[in-house]
Amino acid sequence: MVKILIVDNSNYVTGAATSISRFARALSNEFEFQWAVTERISDDDLKGFIADDKYYRFKFVELSKKPGRLAAYVPKLISNAIKLNRIIKENEIAVLHVNDLYNMVGVAVRMLNRKVKIVYHVRLLRTSYVGSLYSFFLKRIDGAANAIICCSNAVLRDVGERRVPTTVIYDSENFKDPVDPPVLNGELKNVLYIGNILPGKGHDLAIQTIELLRESGLDIYLRFVGKVDDSKVSSDFKDRLDRMISDAKLNGAVEFVGFKRDLASEIRNADLVLNLSESESFSMVCLEALKAGVPLVASDCGGPAEIVENMKSGWLVPNRDFRAAASAIEQLQKDRKLRERFTIEGPLRARSKFDVQKNGRLLRNVYFGDLKSEF
Repeated sequence: MVKILIVDNSNYVTGAATSISRFARALSNEFEFQWAVTERISDDDLKGFIADDKYYRFKFVELSKKPGRLAAYVPKLISNAIKLNRIIKENEIAVLHVNDLYNMVGVAVRMLNRKVKIVYHVRLLRTSYVGSLYSFFLKRIDGAANAIICCSNAVLRDVGERRVPTTVIYDSENFKDPVDPPVLNGELKNVLYIGNILPGKGHDLAIQTIELLRESGLDIYLRFVGKVDDSKVSSDFKDRLDRMISDAKLNGAVEFVGFKRDLASEIRNADLVLNLSESESFSMVCLEALKAGVPLVASDCGGPAEIVENMKSGWLVPNRDFRAAASAIEQLQKDRKLRERFTIEGPLRARSKFDVQKNGRLLRNVYFGDLKSEF
């Protein structure tokens, strides 16, 4: 069986990790998947997306302009590449699949090993937090990889023309088990927001949205599901959100519940899913809301426009416009028929375009076809 080694350096379960794990499960009859993961991800979180696959722990260091981080980056990159190359040779790995563009370990492995096939999965837009290094990463990937996968056409546009084959494969869901449509409540009351607590993810915009709605007299509650990681950036952002909630007197209307493994249940218990991220290459949250048939309001910030058919399966609002988001939710509160349309059309849209079995065949073609491998 052909062996694929997936490199994912997320410190917790992200949409990218969840998506690639779904593809791994869908293709498990044809490929043996192994994983290279960060030391910082917990065993419980790890088991949530790699199942019983073989895995290896690494200490990945992200590229940074900070002198201390930069000094540590190159030596660790070299040692990780040597370790990965040893694993590749000892386990007869055919394909190294790096699960985002900012991890240069695949580029470093290419310097040591000309035989292994390297696939880079690009899951960020130029407007993301790595924007200043985007071109730097792409240039090196283009010189090292055998193929590039983009998770949306928005990403493909940012990646541009490349030397190596570049294709779009949408992140996907499993539709084997039928999902009953939710029962709509008379009132739209409980709003769900899923996302780890980081700047740019739109939590601040969501709080401003709820503040406007409650000022207009609507009895709306906001539930944040997501992790505050151990970085100062994340903790400082959480402190800022707490101050916003206190200043707006929303303490009883907004709650943070942390990481939840069963996001499907969280979504189905909500009256509406809100996503006001400022930059999304795709958005698993939007896709999962559509699959569940729960009304969705999302910012038009890249990937969501390829998931949501505006005003048919969900409502897209201009990026960073919390007033438009509040207006959309207020309209949905009044218009039950529109909510019912989203409930019906959302699952149809999700199943027709984002089925993991169908899109998994595209990934299979990258492994077997685009790489012109002699497996």
